[in-house]
Amino acid sequence: MIIYSAHTDQDLITLLRRGDHDAFTEIYKRYWSVLYLHARHMLRQEDQARDVVQEVFTAMWNKHAQFELTISLNAYLYKAVRNTILNIIRHGKVQENYLADLGDFIDQEKVQTDELVRYNDLKRLIEREILNMPPKMREIFEMSRKEGLSHAEIGERLGISDLTVKKQVSKAVTMLRKKFKIPLATLIILLRILP
Repeated sequence: MIIYSAHTDQDLITLLRRGDHDAFTEIYKRYWSVLYLHARHMLRQEDQARDVVQEVFTAMWNKHAQFELTISLNAYLYKAVRNTILNIIRHGKVQENYLADLGDFIDQEKVQTDELVRYNDLKRLIEREILNMPPKMREIFEMSRKEGLSHAEIGERLGISDLTVKKQVSKAVTMLRKKFKIPLATLIILLRILP
């Protein structure tokens, strides 16, 4: 009788590749709780965290015959959870909690690889939306955000009224809020930490 709990992760992966469902069950038991806690911490939603972990394990079983690791099983599973969550974010299914946590992370300067990757992904998404704005709106918004110019300074530089500048900045912020479904305070934090 095989005692699966006594096997190393590598032994379990070898058995998994052969289609050993008990080896898969042992991996599941070994890692489900910590992955769930990790996902819940990132998402702040229990049901969604459960779904993410379930999706990761389902994908693992579905490709068990071709399953190859170049990193530890632990690192692979954490990375898979992170990537699944990033896909959810890209599709607009995560709202304020994740973004607020990201702002807190930047404020606390806890630079760790996974968080930095998530930050960079979110930054790229926001930058892409800014690039998709109408040209005049984008120009005004970037002068406000990147150069830190006041509405009056932008108006003077572009030969338009302060009110026009204010309306364009307001429209740009509204577009970003709608796209990412986040409150104004969170968006301001994100725009402040973007270069």
